[in-house]
Amino acid sequence: MKRIAVLACRNAENVCAGVGCLRAFSRRTGAFAAYGEEELELIAFMHCNGCWMPRKHAPYDQRRFTPLAEDPGLMEKVERLEKEQVDVVHLGVCCRNQQGECCPAMEELSRELQRRGMQVVSGTHGTR
Repeated sequence: MKRIAVLACRNAENVCAGVGCLRAFSRRTGAFAAYGEEELELIAFMHCNGCWMPRKHAPYDQRRFTPLAEDPGLMEKVERLEKEQVDVVHLGVCCRNQQGECCPAMEELSRELQRRGMQVVSGTHGTR
């Protein structure tokens, strides 16, 4: 059985209820279709701790991110995923901008999750 977590953007929380990600998980559509009939368990649905944006939909180079090592709360979340033995973390489509670029903070977080033995998959219910 694969233990799955979904990671979404805190800024998307203003307009997102998580329905698309959770529906894709339960119906095995989008990125979750790759699991076929394999047994899955959804362990966590979490958000990053956010970034400061000077204006709505600002390009990533105009945002400010707290480095992962300086964010004890986010590190605690990572440690919890590790403790819960999460196998795969799916990054929500909200982790990419309109141009398809992955958020730099999510890239850093992905590297840390991989360093701890978790696979990171870009996508949940759709692609961007």
